[in-house]
Amino acid sequence: MVQHVWPIHLGAHTSAVYVICGGEEISGLSDASYMLILIDGGLTYLDTLSARYDEARRRRMKAVYEKARARIHEQMHRHSRAHGHAH
Repeated sequence: MVQHVWPIHLGAHTSAVYVICGGEEISGLSDASYMLILIDGGLTYLDTLSARYDEARRRRMKAVYEKARARIHEQMHRHSRAHGHAH
């Protein structure tokens, strides 16, 4: 039996889980571009809407996104795929 006390202040969301199988890279430009959009969205959320309990933790979380973005950019450049900026 589950009991609730009103009002309930609860928020939840789900996020996709992305898996690398056998060390394979993202196979297409559209996949990589979409991942960059998700990463930028995560960074925007951290900079605007997320609760900031601990600045050091926020910096570590941002570093995860920034590392992922750099890896995707590196992969795209390695395969000479244009993706919206000049280098």
